Amino acid sequence: MKNMIHKWALCGLMSLVIVTLSAPAQAQPVPVGGGLGILAVAQQNQATCTKDMGGNNKNDGILTQVIDYVKEVVDQATQELYDGIITHNSFRAAVNAAFELFVTLFGVMFIFGIVPLTLGQSITRLFKMAIILAMINEGFPFFHEYAIRFFNDGTDELIDAVISIATGDHTPMAVNGNGNPQPFKKIEGIVGKALSPQMMIATITSLTTGPSGPAMGGLLGMGIMAFIQMIVKALKVYCLSLVAKALLFGMAPIFVCFIMFERTKHMFTGWLNQLVNFSLQPLFLFTFLSFYIILMDSAAKNILNANICWTEFEHMSGTSSTAAMWRFQSNNGNSTPTDWTWKGAVDCIKKGGGCPDFPISIIDLLTFLILAHLAYRFSDVVTMIATEISSSTLMLDKVQGSLGKYFQEMQKKKGGGG
Repeated sequence: MKNMIHKWALCGLMSLVIVTLSAPAQAQPVPVGGGLGILAVAQQNQATCTKDMGGNNKNDGILTQVIDYVKEVVDQATQELYDGIITHNSFRAAVNAAFELFVTLFGVMFIFGIVPLTLGQSITRLFKMAIILAMINEGFPFFHEYAIRFFNDGTDELIDAVISIATGDHTPMAVNGNGNPQPFKKIEGIVGKALSPQMMIATITSLTTGPSGPAMGGLLGMGIMAFIQMIVKALKVYCLSLVAKALLFGMAPIFVCFIMFERTKHMFTGWLNQLVNFSLQPLFLFTFLSFYIILMDSAAKNILNANICWTEFEHMSGTSSTAAMWRFQSNNGNSTPTDWTWKGAVDCIKKGGGCPDFPISIIDLLTFLILAHLAYRFSDVVTMIATEISSSTLMLDKVQGSLGKYFQEMQKKKGGGG
């Protein structure tokens, strides 16, 4: 209940700010030849209409800019943490002691017949030691090439593939100057429509075009707020996964060493499980959101089809000043300061009816609002699904061990009976 009141308060505050900012402009001189009369239609500059505003910005959008900045910061932090661990004398001494204990225990167990000396056992133990030595001696470039790129770039490539399916854009994934992938480039245009100046102008115009306008503007404002919440949630999940993986990558030399002993192997498995978890979360979330954003794109296009112009009109008869405000443009290309009702423009109704509906369809508004709200709500469910799937890695490891023991016991019983 408190969350609902908080959200409605935010909606009300946003509406109040929009109405305040959309107040009539300061008095301007009437153009030469402008007649006098209350609410008379004046000349307007066509460059001040929404359809004439440029919308082909080729620069990176907000998603790409935020993610590129976070990647640059966390990559540097990961390398510093990784190098700090592998170059520390205490860590190197602990690894050397672990190697000696690892080899000594295996030799003792082989001498007493606890474990057999098989080719598989030997290769497995040598492979574990080789990985640890490579991570320490080769340093961060080796680990970055074979581990970090797999989890980070692999996740970005999968996200790009899903977005390509949703948008139908199968061009190669964009890469920034630092070589980092930019998988969200293909949906920047769609996100830009929902957060464009034209969409804000449509909200302002609807709110100030009563008596039906405030209701329509309120729905559109709530839809934009839900869309912003959805984008912020998606950015939070993706950036959180980058930061969490950066910490896990930085501490990799410690956790990889735990793979040598059975008693500490579960710590390595848990570390790996968290890497899978934080890789799947953004993948599943943007797989889910990309299709929602495509559905919202159609409603956003229809909302932006309503042409709105900065219209000047006389405020009082007998004065040389005019007021200006955003107003919908009619089908004949003229902008009037008249208000709108559900049945059409007020001045048209006064002339006898047969008027067009409100310039923005209520169906498009509700579609945009509902889809944005559902996408925001179900993002938590998608994150939970990713966590459950990734946790199955650890559970399957336990199941595999239990089944192995079961079949070994069955084999012993069968051999003893024979």
